[in-house]
Amino acid sequence: MSTSLAEGYVCLARLDEYYRFITSDNEALRLELFESNVGDYAGSTAVNNAIGETLRSGTGEDFWLFNNGVVTATR
Repeated sequence: MSTSLAEGYVCLARLDEYYRFITSDNEALRLELFESNVGDYAGSTAVNNAIGETLRSGTGEDFWLFNNGVVTATR
């Protein structure tokens, strides 16, 4: 379903189907589907390292909700 301004789309999909869509045959993320993110270019910074620690910690923080959805695997 597209927006009235034709600037975006909304789609419902099962998580496994979404994963197959956003990854290539060798399971690499299809970067052409995503907007560029300055965090990807910044490399190993204090902020990126803290994000990584939060994701690895498994403390039950609702990271995805508070950070607008999907975080790319490049972090």
